[in-house]
Amino acid sequence: MIEYKNIVGKKPYFVKLSKIESIDIDTPEDFFLAETLYHALRIKHPANRIAA
Repeated sequence: MIEYKNIVGKKPYFVKLSKIESIDIDTPEDFFLAETLYHALRIKHPANRIAA
């Protein structure tokens, strides 16, 4: 960041995400919503589980 005076860097790699994948967490309520969605999607799609 300091070297390039930019928070993105020299060669950024951007990935388009869905609204659910890119939920913004700014408050405890946002975190609760994100956590609830995460658990609901884990149950619905168990093959996509992330190892804890």
